[in-house]
Order: sequence, then structure tokens, then C-alpha cells
Amino acid sequence: MKGLFRSVVLLLVLTLLSGVVTVMGQDGEKPLWGWATVADYEADSGQTLPAFSEAPMLAEQVSAGTLPPVAERLPKEPLVDNPFESVGKYGGRLTLGQVSAGIGYPASNFTTFESLFSLARDGATIVPNIAKGWEFNEDGTSFTIFLREGHRWSDGDPFDADDIMFFWNDIILNTDITPNVPSRFSPGGEPMQVEKVDQYTVRFTFAVPYYAILPNLASVVFTGCQGDIFEAEHFMKQFHIKYNDKAEEDAKAAGFETWVQLFNAKRYYWWASRPDVPTMGPWRVKEMVPEGTVLERNPYYYKVDTAGQQLPYIDTVVATIFNDAGTLALKMVAGEYDYQDWSTSVADYPALVDGAEQGNYEVFMAPSLWTSIAAYSVNQQYVGDEAVAEILRDVRFRQALSYAIDRNEINDVVALGQGTPFQATIHPSASFYKEEWGNAYIEYNPDLANQLLDEMGMTERDGENFRLRPDGQPFSLIISDVNDAIPEKMSELIKEYWDAVGIRTIVTATDRTLMGQQFTSGEYMVAGWAMDGAAESAVSIGVNGYLQGWQWAPEWNAWYTSRGAEGEEPPENVKRMFELYRNVPIMSVEEQRAALTEIFDIWEEGLWRIGTIGMVPKPGMYRKGLHNVDTNTYTDNADVGIGTFNRHYQFYWDTPQ
Repeated sequence: MKGLFRSVVLLLVLTLLSGVVTVMGQDGEKPLWGWATVADYEADSGQTLPAFSEAPMLAEQVSAGTLPPVAERLPKEPLVDNPFESVGKYGGRLTLGQVSAGIGYPASNFTTFESLFSLARDGATIVPNIAKGWEFNEDGTSFTIFLREGHRWSDGDPFDADDIMFFWNDIILNTDITPNVPSRFSPGGEPMQVEKVDQYTVRFTFAVPYYAILPNLASVVFTGCQGDIFEAEHFMKQFHIKYNDKAEEDAKAAGFETWVQLFNAKRYYWWASRPDVPTMGPWRVKEMVPEGTVLERNPYYYKVDTAGQQLPYIDTVVATIFNDAGTLALKMVAGEYDYQDWSTSVADYPALVDGAEQGNYEVFMAPSLWTSIAAYSVNQQYVGDEAVAEILRDVRFRQALSYAIDRNEINDVVALGQGTPFQATIHPSASFYKEEWGNAYIEYNPDLANQLLDEMGMTERDGENFRLRPDGQPFSLIISDVNDAIPEKMSELIKEYWDAVGIRTIVTATDRTLMGQQFTSGEYMVAGWAMDGAAESAVSIGVNGYLQGWQWAPEWNAWYTSRGAEGEEPPENVKRMFELYRNVPIMSVEEQRAALTEIFDIWEEGLWRIGTIGMVPKPGMYRKGLHNVDTNTYTDNADVGIGTFNRHYQFYWDTPQ
């Protein structure tokens, strides 16, 4: 099967991902991943894999007759994983963090998330994962996925082609659930065709050559996972009207208005914890508790190590709630987590170092692909007051806000001088990057900011010296900050800078759920969020939501995602950007780079998102005695598959307890 993924096609895809910087391990080159099958391992290593073995807690269940033997639980061809440092020991528990009771992320992404394909530790090489291989036809209009015979969900039910077919036929093609087929599944404007070749083979057929389907199924920005390309058919059928005539009654009995609402509430999402939903990940949710989530090992997990031991090594994961970035940092400093690298700020580094000895943990700094650790999206379709909406739509207003920001001070105060003043744009490692994009409107020039605001007609001021609207009415600019997505001091500084040029600024904290609703309704002025999805890998496959209007133009975004059936038609420059971006995934590499160059020319001229500082390293910590931790790798970077590099199922303890 190796020949299926070591092909000319892979070289093409790797070219698409060439903007991602290769990262090396602590002691030289790190093992990239492993082998698709036992046969591949034995052929490459010249060694015979030992007989399969399992964790003692599972062996006890086998002896009691409540669980099949390990050889029967594994697929016929399990994936052989190459440990980062060494083969591990079984046992113990791992404490991670989760945002809130409703948001299990980031722990959920390290425990239940699993994609058809994956990225190796270099952030570029696409490798088998759930699927053992793939194959394109000669012109790239057909893509075949090869699954593992005997693969099972965490509840023991078979995982096979039917789980992909159910997702496609009964979710994507069901207009009650999915009104419009996502653009990444409609290359050339036509929905792809999905065919079950046999129980372990599925073929996708496209209207145009579409090599980008491969990275689209390889965990880049959370793609290729359960809920994204496959579902637990045996579990989800009970909530689907096609298979359950009483689905509407069941929904109302459960407090929902429609069967679709109940169906979606029962689905797996990478960011959530679902105690009753089967998973493909190394752990499965056991129970929800007031403190968070308890997960136990998945007895049917499909990976083994080079000693034949079924993974994961650690028995139990406990994810505890932190709610906001400030609390998360305090918990990390106190040593309450065994591993944590998500939503951290370089400003947390000194406190983490100070607390390391008492907390019995190690601290590391990881590289980042974010071009802005905080970017401010200015809503072009603000709902509620047309006079305010007109101000927000004026590019001079956005330019003034950008010139008013002292990014060097932000870098010193927020990032300890470790960041780079940068506009919210593509990462400089991109093959088509222009220096002028990163430098656009980032000069600290309050005089020019004031001049632009005066030109807009905001010359009159109130008794507190804040500018009035051109119609003479009071004006306040409200920043909606997602409390776990923006460094704590960032918006305090932004408020000072914008207040200083006469724009009365109010910062309001909100959570991701509410902010997500506002991104659809348009009931916000400015939204604070990181500029992630900025690596060439993300923009090349068409999954950068910012380029589609997400966060800064809800009606244009609806127009884009619905192909004009909903929302509001954008102006010509935005329409041109949308048109180009929709077709980027089906272009040749040369065409892609030309199109993305034009896209980011339009993007910077529009300045719909205002960047601050970027490429800021992010601190992480892990408990002493925890092994197979990669400390020189991307952490909170969905652009290259968050959770890909530090494989938590490889973690093990010196002395498991």
C-alpha cells in the first residue's frame, strides 16, 4: 500500500503546503510519524513486530469475558506508530484543560479527534491515519480512499465505507441538515460524487482536477474528522427522520423543536465533549462532571507502537474547566495540568518559569504561525444603527484605527519583545508573500489617524474630548473580545490607543458561543480574535474563513457560502476576491500563487481585519516524568493540524499511578 501515498500526487500536495516551516526535534531530526500497516513497518525496518499486547485494565476485561482479545479489537492492518522518544509504559491519568462545560476543546482535540489522513511532525508530509492509503487517477478527477478491514468505533461497531456514505448521503445531501454543499466538496461548482466501491473502499469523483481534497482530509484546520467527512452511522441513524419515523416526536420529547436540532445536538464536533457518541480517538468520553470531562481509553483504538502495544499508554484523561485565558494561566502556573500549550501568551512565560519548581513541571517555548495574536475585525454590515454602520464601512476609519496602534509598545508589554509588528495577513513563509502586506498601515502615526478621522467628518467632540459622529450624535466603538482568544492586556492597550485619537472605545468580554451567534446576526461592531489560518497550507485548500467574510461581513459571508442563494451580494472588489478564493483549491500551483497574490492585494486594501503583532512564540508546560513530549513544535496552530505534533496517545509516565 506504500505506493499509493508515495506518489507524484503527494509531491504536488506537498508543494501546496511548502509555506509551512519544517521544525526539528530537541535532539536532531524527530521521527516523522510511523507506518501505515504492520507490513510496511516490517519491510522498512527489517524487524518483525512483536505479538499485540494491551493495557492491564483491558486485559482484565478480556479475562472477565467482557471484552474481546486485543487481536480481535484491532483492525486487520493496524497503524504502527513511531514513538517520539521511546516505547512507553501503560497506566496512569493525564490532566488537561477544557474551555467550559459546553466546549471540551482543547482536550477534546487531543483525545477524541481523529482524521482520515494526518500531517507528519514536519507539518508538511501527508500520511495515512484512519485510512491506510489513497490514490488519485491520472488527471486528479478521482480520489480513492482505502480503509482498514476490521476497524471499529469505540463501542465496537465496525467502521467502514457506510460511515462515509451516511455522512454524504444523509447529512451533506440532506438539505434540512445542510442547505448548501460546502464549497470544498464542490470543486468546479459541482458537488463531488461519492461511491462505495466495497466495504473498505470509497471513491470521490470531481468535475475538475482536485488534488486539494487530500490536505482537506488531513486535519488542516480540523478537517477530515468525524462530523466533517464521516459519522457513526449506527449511532446517528436513531435521530434521523429517514431511519426513524418518530424522530420528530423524539426531538420534541427531548426539548427540541425539530428532529434536525436533536440530530445536530447528538453529532460529534471536534470542539465538544459528547459522553454517548462513539469516537475514533484514543480515548472516549466516560462522563461529564461539574469540573469538566472524564475520558477512558478506547479499547478499539487502531494504533500500536513498535513493540506491538496497543495505544494509548495512559488509561484516563481528566479535562478540567478554565473558562478564560487568565484562569488558564493561573492553573498552569500552579501545576494543575500535566500538559498544556493552548491559548497561552508569551507574557505567561515568566510566571510559568517561576512556578515550575514548585509545580513540578517543565516549561518550553513553541513557534507560532499566527500573523497576529490579536486581530480586530470591523463589521461591514453592523445591524442596529445605519449611521454607525456607515462609519465602520469607511476604509479611512479602519486605516485610522490601524495607524493609532503602537505595535512596538504592544510587543514589549504583551509579548516581552518576542513578536513582530504585523498586519493581519498571510504568513511571511508563504511562497507568494509580499513584504508590503505585513507592513500595511502598521506605522504608529496618531497624527495621520486624526487627519483621516477629520476627513470623515468626525471633527466635533463632546465634553470628554471624544469624537461625535458626522451627524453630531455621540459615538462609541464596542470591541467584543472572546475571553480565551485574546491576550488579557491587548484590548486594554487598543482601547487606550483608540481613545487617544478621540474614538470612545468600550471593551466587552463574551464567550465563543455568543460571538459565533453575533458573527451570523451582525450584532457587533468590532470582534477581537487571533489571525490563525494564515499559513499557506490553510489558504491553499480554501479553509481560511476570514477571506470569505467570516467575522467582518456576515451577509457577504452568507452570499459566499450559499453561492449567492442567501445573504447580500458584495461589491465588485470583494466579489472578485471571493471568486478567486473559491477556485484556489482546484488550481495548479502556479495559478494558485497568482490568484492568492491578487486576493491578498485586495485584502490589504480593504483592511477589514486590523492586525497587531505576530509570530509570537507560545509557552507550554508538561509535568516532570511525562515522556514523548515534543517541545519544539507548533502548538496552537490549526493551520497545520492542531494536535498533530504532540500525539497525546504517545505520552506515558515514568511511574504510572
